[in-house]
Amino acid sequence: MKASRIPNIAALLATALAFATPARAQDSAGPVLSLAEALRLAHENSPIYRQVLNDPEVDEANRRAALSSYFPTPTLSLTTAGGPTRTASPDSSIFVRSSRTGIGFGLDMMILDDGSRRNELRSTSLGAELTDIRTELAGIALRTLVTQRYYAAVLADRGILLEERQLETRRSNFADMQDRFRIARATQIDVMVAELAVSTAANTLERARDEARKRKLELLETIGVRIDREIRVDTIVPQTLDPALLTTDSLLTIARRLNQDLRQTEVTLDQRGIDARFARTSRWRPTVRASASYNRAITRSSYDAFLRPDLPNSIFAFSLSAGYDFPQWFRSSATVVSREAALTDQQLALRAQALRIERQLRSQLIDLQAAARDLALAERDARTRREVISIADEQLRAGTLAYFQYQTYLDQAAQAERAVLQRRLGVISAQLALEETVGAPLRP
Repeated sequence: MKASRIPNIAALLATALAFATPARAQDSAGPVLSLAEALRLAHENSPIYRQVLNDPEVDEANRRAALSSYFPTPTLSLTTAGGPTRTASPDSSIFVRSSRTGIGFGLDMMILDDGSRRNELRSTSLGAELTDIRTELAGIALRTLVTQRYYAAVLADRGILLEERQLETRRSNFADMQDRFRIARATQIDVMVAELAVSTAANTLERARDEARKRKLELLETIGVRIDREIRVDTIVPQTLDPALLTTDSLLTIARRLNQDLRQTEVTLDQRGIDARFARTSRWRPTVRASASYNRAITRSSYDAFLRPDLPNSIFAFSLSAGYDFPQWFRSSATVVSREAALTDQQLALRAQALRIERQLRSQLIDLQAAARDLALAERDARTRREVISIADEQLRAGTLAYFQYQTYLDQAAQAERAVLQRRLGVISAQLALEETVGAPLRP
C-alpha cells in the first residue's frame, strides 16, 4: 500500500455541500482557507506527519543492505614485511635477513547458508509494508484531526454571527424598553433588565470571538504553519450523515478490508510466521562458501623485497567449502519453542485486534446515532424556541407578557441556537471517528 491511497475523509464532507447551510461572509482580515487547502498544507508542513515520511528511506537502505548479502565480497590486500632471523646452536649463531612484498585481490561468496539471508530480506520487505501502513495511519489521523478542527473553527465563526444577532436583538429591545418607559408602558426594572442583557450579550460575543481565535490557533498548529497569522475559513457546514443509512455488517466488511491497524497486526503475524519457520529449518541446513584469489609477490633473502613494484611471482587460488554445524539441541529447541509461542501469541493478538475493532466500530456507530439524535432534538428545540419568541413578541406588544419573562424566552432561544452548533460539531466528530476506524469515507 502506498500513502497516495490514504482514504480521503474530506470527500464525504464534500458530497454533502449541496444541502449545506451558508452563513454571512466575515469581516475579519486574512485569506480564506478552504478545507482542501488546509489538508494540503498539513501534509506539507505537519512536523509529526513529516517525521513518518522519512521512514521509507530507511526501509530502502535496509533492503539494499539485506540484498547485498547475496553478492560476493571483494578484498584487496597489500603487504610488505621482513626482518632478521637468528638461529642459535651450541657452536654458532646464524643471522638470516629476508623480506617479502605482495598484493592480492579476492572474492568470497556464500552460496548456501542456513536461510538467514532470505529471512532478513523478507523481514525488510515486511518492514517496508509496515512503514507504508504507518504512513497511511498517520495520514488518516492527520486528515481526521484537520477536518475536525477546521469545522470547529467554522462553527465557532458561525457562533460569532449568532452572538452578533443576539446583541443586535438585545440593543433593539433596550431601545424599545426606553421608549416604552417614556410613555409609561414599561417599568424602570424592565429598562434595567434590558440594559443588563445588552452588556451580557456584548460579553458573550467577545467570548465567542475568543473561542473562534482559539479554534483557529488549534487548526494552524495541526497544519504546522505559523500560529500568529490571521485566517478565515469557509462558512459552509456540511450536512450530517443519516446513521440510518449505515449498517453494522457493511461497516465491518469494509473495516476488515481497509482498517490499517488490523492490517498492521496481520503483517506482524506474517513476520512471526517467517521467524518460526526459520527457527525450525535453519538448524538442518549446511553452508557452502566459494572463494577465489589472485596474488602477486616477491620474496628475497635480503631486504631488497621491501616495497618492490615488480612482483614476478603470481598465484591464483579457488576454493569451495561445505560445512555443517551440529545444533546445540537444547538451545535450538528452546529457540523453536520461543518462536512458535510468539507466532501463537500474534495469532491471538490478531483475533483480539479484530474483536477490538468490531467493538470500537459498533460503539462509534452508537455514538454517531446518539449524536444525530441530539442534533435533531436540538434543531427541533431551536425551531420551537423561535416560534415561542414570535408569540412572545406579539404578547409583549399587546402588554400581556412581562418583559422579565420575555427576556427568559430570549435567553432560552439563544441557548438552543448555541446547542445546535455544538451538536452539529458532535455529529461531525463522531462521523470522522467512525471513518477513521472503517478506514474509508462514509457515503450515503
